[in-house]
Amino acid sequence: MGVKVGFGSDGKNVNSSGEENKFVTLGDGRTNVNFLTDVDAPDGEEPNGQNCILFFGRYELWDTVDEEGNKRPTIFPMLEGKDPGKMLGLTSKFRALALVTQGDSDTVKILGMSKSVYNGLVEIKEAAGTLKGKEVSILRTGSGIKTRYTVTNTGNTAEISGDIEENLLDHIGPDTFEEQIEALEKVGMWPPEGDVDDWEDE
Repeated sequence: MGVKVGFGSDGKNVNSSGEENKFVTLGDGRTNVNFLTDVDAPDGEEPNGQNCILFFGRYELWDTVDEEGNKRPTIFPMLEGKDPGKMLGLTSKFRALALVTQGDSDTVKILGMSKSVYNGLVEIKEAAGTLKGKEVSILRTGSGIKTRYTVTNTGNTAEISGDIEENLLDHIGPDTFEEQIEALEKVGMWPPEGDVDDWEDE
C-alpha cells in the first residue's frame, strides 16, 4: 500500500488549507491509521512536531464560558517554569498527538490519544523496530470511565514519501504564559486567588 504524504490533487496540504477536518476521531469500534513517523525522533534530531509522536501534559476546561455567554472550552499545555494551570490548581492529563493517514488517502491527519493508546504504540514499535509506515488498528469499547482501547499492528505497511507540511506543535493550544493568561481571562478564569507575583518557579 503506497501513501503519498500530505498532498492533495492541487499539490497543497489539504489539512493545512482547512478544507477537511484534521483530526481522526476514535469512535466506538475499530479505527485504522497509517503512522507517518516513529514514536521517537530519529537519532540526533530534536522533536519538532513533524518527526515523532508528540506527548505532553494538558489542562482541559470543557465548560468555560466567554464574556458573551458562549461556551468556550479552554485547553492548553503544561509549561515549564511559570505554569498558569498549576497556579490555578488544575490537574493535567496525558495527551499525545501523531501524524497519520487513513486507507489510501494522501491527506495527513492528526490522531489524538490517551496514555493507554500511546503505550500500545510503544509496544508495537518495540516489537517491529519502528512505528513509521505501520498500519495500526485501534479498537474502542465501552464508554466513560469504562472506555478501553486495544491497539494492534495489522501487518500492513505503507510506503511513506514526500514532505509533511502539517506540524503537531500548531495543535497543542496556546503555549506561552502570556497566551494562556489571555485565553483564561476571556473565560473569567484569571487571575487565581492570592498574589500572582509571589508565585515562584519550582
